[in-house]
Amino acid sequence: AEIGISDLDLKPTVLRLGRFRWPSRLRSVLVKAVVKVELNEKGNVKLLEIKSVSDESIRRALPTLVNASKFSVPHKNGQAVKVIFNWPLILKKP
Repeated sequence: AEIGISDLDLKPTVLRLGRFRWPSRLRSVLVKAVVKVELNEKGNVKLLEIKSVSDESIRRALPTLVNASKFSVPHKNGQAVKVIFNWPLILKKP
């Protein structure tokens, strides 16, 4: 069975958000997206699926952003584990 966020000892926290180019044609100041990710035993993130995105023009930047992000290591019963979950993103235009 795949391990979910609720199975973990502690909810992993974002240590670093991946850098990406904010698309110039993006009108929104705030973009919301939900991405399904796999977090490995080292806290590295892999994008599995883009579930939703409030502005389509950011869709192409999401893999770069997600895959370059870093989380704290997910643990279950004190052991580092791999976990799959939906990560809600709220991105603010710089």
